[in-house]
Amino acid sequence: MAKIHGLVYLIIGIFVSVASWKINNEDLYLFFYAGILFMGVGVAKLLLSLIRNKEEETTHHKEISHHQTQNLQHYRRCRKCGNAMRINDKFCGRCGFRV
Repeated sequence: MAKIHGLVYLIIGIFVSVASWKINNEDLYLFFYAGILFMGVGVAKLLLSLIRNKEEETTHHKEISHHQTQNLQHYRRCRKCGNAMRINDKFCGRCGFRV
């Protein structure tokens, strides 16, 4: 089953509420409240998706920083300028200092 985006719920809720309110028929009050319910569901889904995206982004940044610290084991710094160099390099690529 396909997931329905929160924005779809929000748009449908607005349309149903406004349409039933503009028609101004007392028999349509249930549709007005159903539209409000749809708007609430849409807002909740949008907020939950934003929170979920922030959590995924934070997790991704943690994974990247962990990966970068593992890669630093294969590098060393030049004693003269501080440039990052591979362990096997004999000369600094920035200043030419012999290591």
